[in-house]
Amino acid sequence: MGRPPATVTADLVYLDGRFERGRVLALDASGRITDVASGSDAELNLHGCAIIPGFVNGHSHAFQRALRGRTASRPADRAAHFWTWRDEMYRLVQSLTPDSIYEISLLAFREMAAAGFTTVGEFHYLHRDSTGRPYDDQNLLARRVVDAACEAGLRIVLINVFYERGGMRGEALSPAQRRFSSGIAEEFVARSVDLAKAYAEDDRVTVGLAAHSLRAVSPESIRLMLDLIGDELRPFHIHLSEQLIEVEESEAVYGARPVELMHELGALDSRTTGVHCTHITDLEVELLARSGATVCACPTTEADLGDGFLRGEELRAAGVRVSLGSDSQARIDPFEEMRTVEYHERLRHRRRNVLVAPSSGTGGEGEAAAENLAVSGELLAMGARSGAESLRVEAGELGPGRWADLVAVDLEHPVLAGWTDDTLGSSLALSADPRVVSATYVAGRLVASLADQAS
Repeated sequence: MGRPPATVTADLVYLDGRFERGRVLALDASGRITDVASGSDAELNLHGCAIIPGFVNGHSHAFQRALRGRTASRPADRAAHFWTWRDEMYRLVQSLTPDSIYEISLLAFREMAAAGFTTVGEFHYLHRDSTGRPYDDQNLLARRVVDAACEAGLRIVLINVFYERGGMRGEALSPAQRRFSSGIAEEFVARSVDLAKAYAEDDRVTVGLAAHSLRAVSPESIRLMLDLIGDELRPFHIHLSEQLIEVEESEAVYGARPVELMHELGALDSRTTGVHCTHITDLEVELLARSGATVCACPTTEADLGDGFLRGEELRAAGVRVSLGSDSQARIDPFEEMRTVEYHERLRHRRRNVLVAPSSGTGGEGEAAAENLAVSGELLAMGARSGAESLRVEAGELGPGRWADLVAVDLEHPVLAGWTDDTLGSSLALSADPRVVSATYVAGRLVASLADQAS
């Protein structure tokens, strides 16, 4: 890759929660921001655009992009739900090869880059061949996914997922789950460390660790994995409380709900991200807040699967960081993920502008602009900064020391017609879609543009 520009500017630059004019980002040779200065001249001047931080996809299963359109029907004599969708996903898994995993992942990652995502947290749990046998290189499929992300130009946190059993009562893996088998926990963590070391010189690639879920991983193995995590492995993620059946089974087997159980295990802290958390109590919200853990919401997937609603207002009020992910790739659209969190809260509470920053006014007509900007500030933070913090990458904001992972927004696009400096954030968070993205940059280097899509 060529060197990034030494300086970048645009008509507007999103800094500290608001758009500013006459600001220039200075970059070093690696693509980090070294300074934000006043001015109007730059090596890269994005006329007619606003610059915002690149979106961070906190939770992705890239291979599930191949499911799109295949799960939208059901037999006339029974209901469709998460578990019938899972059966379709298992059928897809059996058909995949290392090459097709690369190709599907590349398709998904290119779509992400075009939509304005600059970082993806890839929750990777395909480890073995279709018969359940390990490959000679047990990190082969993980490497193929990383290859695809690098080809697409994305920054990737490969979250290597441990999967050891077929259910919360210790059931053996079913034939449909045998490709997920991770072997022995100590050996799996060692392989993940090897994977991290292999990419130590590539700034775009880091490796994290995950337990797939409390269904798929025992409490003992979760404890062991957390004890073994070292500096090489950054975040720790886990699916939590996505389905009511999971919650009920956790209570029956362990006498505790999933978030409560994670707390009892000492597995909730600032490095932990619980994915979904669509069925949590007030106590569980409090436990998440006290621990410093993140919740990663995937609202388009949660809607597609009928999972349930994020308790967004309660989590925000408690100070819990919320990030966003495209998960099953039903949609790859950071704008829709953002606004769906807010719109779900409006439907749940039957009122508007729910996710307003605590310091903002909620009163009369004169406070409307500030209130709308506060909503957009919360949502744009979910879309970028919170995901970067969850994945432990130095991105998600435009400031010294951060990667210059940028999205150029076309201010002349009809979707944004009528914007002002004060309303642009709200227009992006609540009304825009990927068509407004004119270009995406990772470490200051162009990875996607409207010209690419046209060709």
